[in-house]
Amino acid sequence: MSRLPPLGRTVALAALSCALIATAASASPTLFGPATAPLVAATTGHGASAALPPPGPPGSGDGPVRAFDGYPRLANAVGWASIASWILVYTDPIVLCVREQSGESLSLLFLAIWLTGDITNFLGSIWQGLIPTVIILALYYTVCDVILIFQVFYYRRKRRLHPELYEPLATSDGLNGSGVASLPTPASEQTPLLSAFSAHAPTEPAFSPAVQRARDLLFYGAGIAIIVSAGVIAWFAGKNKNKEGRVVEEWDTSAQIVGWVSAFLYLGSRLPQLALNRKTKCVGLSIFMFLLAVAGNSTYVASILLTSMSPQHLLINAPWLVGSGGTIFLDFIVLGQFAYYAKERRLEAEAAKNGVFAADDDALARREVFEDDDEEA
Repeated sequence: MSRLPPLGRTVALAALSCALIATAASASPTLFGPATAPLVAATTGHGASAALPPPGPPGSGDGPVRAFDGYPRLANAVGWASIASWILVYTDPIVLCVREQSGESLSLLFLAIWLTGDITNFLGSIWQGLIPTVIILALYYTVCDVILIFQVFYYRRKRRLHPELYEPLATSDGLNGSGVASLPTPASEQTPLLSAFSAHAPTEPAFSPAVQRARDLLFYGAGIAIIVSAGVIAWFAGKNKNKEGRVVEEWDTSAQIVGWVSAFLYLGSRLPQLALNRKTKCVGLSIFMFLLAVAGNSTYVASILLTSMSPQHLLINAPWLVGSGGTIFLDFIVLGQFAYYAKERRLEAEAAKNGVFAADDDALARREVFEDDDEEA
């Protein structure tokens, strides 16, 4: 936040010299700002020198107050790595909606919660004057939420106007009226927050376990490379960060209220996921999407802490630290659930596979019986 510059004081001796010094002070607040009050020698017309008094109270022309603590260059690099992580998280569902020409894989309830949280996050970070990467990320969140919600309504309207372009929507068993797998069931409050968007589309053939594992490893490696590259590029691009210092934030009650609303919305959006995982055994979750979310939130928190550890900085940034830090804790619980239910998911998958084979055998046996009856007839 900016401060007001010093009020001018009438100095009888060397009026022209004092005017020049005042002009230089307002142009270079870091050199002549209120943090230092050196005695400046002024030369009178008779060659005598006198000491000027220290500057007066702040006025309207000073630049923002800056501090030179923390690791601003590293904080900037980590902040951009966080942005890269969230770009990967949001890109997958956006691309999938376009590929499937449907937004029914998304839950409007959770998107509404996210959008409300992201809007309050963005407004609070702007009002509070937080570090640039936090503001950029909040804006990116909001834009992606709007895109996803737009996709849901756009493709619903397109389906209504051009039903001939689509197959019937899936029923609760994942089959359409003809018994053929179709589009996913429309999302509801029971839909996972981060579902398996990275899996193959419903109309594509499934890959063998070995091929799928290789694809996943390639995808994971590419994601990690993108995140690290973003941080490295930001590190080299921010070589002047240490010299510039950081703008000292000033407490803004309105921004703090909005920031805490955003934090509670973020934390609350994970609670339905934890309850749902107990019923679904984490089936349909994309573990990589959760890992990317953890990476994004971890680097987000790190960028704030690396900027400064001063009590004022931490207190002002508390809503954003609690919102992201608490989400990391809840996401680790989700990852623990994913590991805990792994055995049950495997047994259920094997049972389903055996059931399919048994059904095929029954169908084949019935067909042979009918063929034998026809031959006897």
